[in-house]
Amino acid sequence: MTPKENVVPPGGFHFMEGDVRIDGHSYQSVADNLMRYRLDNKLPVGNPLKEVLDAVCAKHPHFCSGDNPPVKGANPSLAGRIAAWVAQVYRDARGTIVESNFVTEEEAERRADICRNCIYNEDWTGQGCASCLTAAKRLGYTFRAGRQVRNGDDLKGCAILGQENPTAVWLKANPVPTLAQLNGLPAHCWRKQ
Repeated sequence: MTPKENVVPPGGFHFMEGDVRIDGHSYQSVADNLMRYRLDNKLPVGNPLKEVLDAVCAKHPHFCSGDNPPVKGANPSLAGRIAAWVAQVYRDARGTIVESNFVTEEEAERRADICRNCIYNEDWTGQGCASCLTAAKRLGYTFRAGRQVRNGDDLKGCAILGQENPTAVWLKANPVPTLAQLNGLPAHCWRKQ
């Protein structure tokens, strides 16, 4: 079930994250603000748009219809996937010795050379809410303690894995890809090695 697009829920577009009310001017803007809130507070990103829509339908089923097509944006964008990936990397590393998380500069450069020339190295910074993108980039940069490779601006995001390449090339242990993701990667990808 999805909310009817022309119906505004009582109290306006909003979502309750525990005791915190997240507002917006549309379902999508509430989802964007929810993602920003979770990134800023180092919480699991989840699927904000789906959670917002599900909450509306659970509370006000008469506003929803199973016959409507899904609201545009229900599938996470590359930017949303990367924000979730960065948040997961940050969560997974909590409690570890910082230097133990990273490969050598030589290995990071080798990986970066592969990513730079890959057709799946895509710009994700023009998608979604600007402050969410800034928060995800900032979290990745902070996590890797400012580590950069040569021509680091050429590294974007992996369209297959949903990873932020500027951070991924430095990590000893990246989140484990699914079998479908592995099968979608080019044979020369360093993530297959």
